[in-house]
Amino acid sequence: MLGGAPVTFQPSGRRGKVPKGCNIIEASRLIGVDIEALCGETKVCGKCIVRIEEGHFEKYNIQSSMENVSPWNEEVEAKFINLENKAKGFRLGCVAKIEDDILVLVPEESRAGKQVVSKAARDIAIPNLAQQSQHRSRMDV
Repeated sequence: MLGGAPVTFQPSGRRGKVPKGCNIIEASRLIGVDIEALCGETKVCGKCIVRIEEGHFEKYNIQSSMENVSPWNEEVEAKFINLENKAKGFRLGCVAKIEDDILVLVPEESRAGKQVVSKAARDIAIPNLAQQSQHRSRMDV
């Protein structure tokens, strides 16, 4: 893809070139990285928080910077990201549009397909299979 922007996602290490101007969620789908986007990119759930890493990453040969994505959208992003995290490079994946090289960290809470425990743990009795097998053998006689 000539003219695309190199994007690398961590911790998966997946990378590729994506069209400039696409948002981070779109880029993640093109590259095969799952980021939560429960609201379907309508900018109302805040589940797609990612962090843009700053600096030169020799391993990937990219110079990642907050300047390589679209400007902060105060009206939308401030609802989900506080000033401290904004300063650390956190953005909403559905809002931040890619303009040049970036390395994106996808925090565990923003990864789709993570394990979810929806019930409290409880003991479940598991019958002894050897005893059941012997019992069946006697019944077959």
